[in-house]
Amino acid sequence: MPTTSKNRFGFLRLSLIAALFMLINGVGSTARAEDMSCDRACLQGMVDKYLAAMVAHDPSKAPFADNVKFTENGQILTLHDALWATASEDSKYRLYVLDTENQSAGFLGLLMEHETPVIYTLRLKVVDQKITEAEQIVSRPRAGGFANVKGFDKPLPILMEKLKPAEQVSREEMMEAANHYFTGLDTENSGANVPFDPNCQRRENGTITANNPDGKGMAKMGCKAQFDTGFSALVSDVRDRRFPVIDTETGLIFSEVFFDHNGQTKEYTQPDGTVVPINAPFTHPLTFEIAEIFKIKSGKIRQIEALINQVPYRMPSGWSN
Repeated sequence: MPTTSKNRFGFLRLSLIAALFMLINGVGSTARAEDMSCDRACLQGMVDKYLAAMVAHDPSKAPFADNVKFTENGQILTLHDALWATASEDSKYRLYVLDTENQSAGFLGLLMEHETPVIYTLRLKVVDQKITEAEQIVSRPRAGGFANVKGFDKPLPILMEKLKPAEQVSREEMMEAANHYFTGLDTENSGANVPFDPNCQRRENGTITANNPDGKGMAKMGCKAQFDTGFSALVSDVRDRRFPVIDTETGLIFSEVFFDHNGQTKEYTQPDGTVVPINAPFTHPLTFEIAEIFKIKSGKIRQIEALINQVPYRMPSGWSN
């Protein structure tokens, strides 16, 4: 049938209506997607809901995705296992690392398990305001450990402060600084290429282990001076380095890594020629699973907070490829 002007007009009108509908629908879909993303307050709230649900032993109290993956100390478990069944009190010490770009959150705290305090880190991945990944490390008291519960009164002010724009660096630069730290321990056995701030201090399980004004020996030394002794020769491998949460606003980067000790190194030589014997427990194979939070200020490592948990030698994380 011949096409008339009226038919052409009707077709054009329908095409315009369809295009307008698609445009509106597309804009609406984008708006809905944006609405489902988490800002800083939302990510912090996800951590708080997670912890409250765990202490209540009730996963329904937190917004979990149906396919959520959960690990504790590298083991894939259910949300009814491990600390989810034994936690008795939420953490008063609360250090958050919030990454709106990657929709992830990191946390360091001190929870109660029955009547015992346990040092704790958590990493969450959030998609459409649902928790899809939950990775926690629990450092429980053990003989020979150096956990300092008093070190978890409240986070150090420098960790909580927001950086000025001039003090901020890119995500890539933050990751590079943290990775240089691990390389300095792994293959370089030196602080030469690690961007340490002169006032850098490190705390491990609440104990100051570098730049400790009240410390002795290695603990009293600064971060770079320690690395320059070559002591890290006792570390045979620093592996599975991950930097899943990067908070450019506060300069905090949450990393997870394994330190392997194969037990084969009996001594190391310091730059001045001093030969230092390596003693137990590093005389047999063992691994430390570590969650390390770096404060990167003006591109320099200013403060380090670490949870260290001894695990079986060469144990996998449950998250590595």
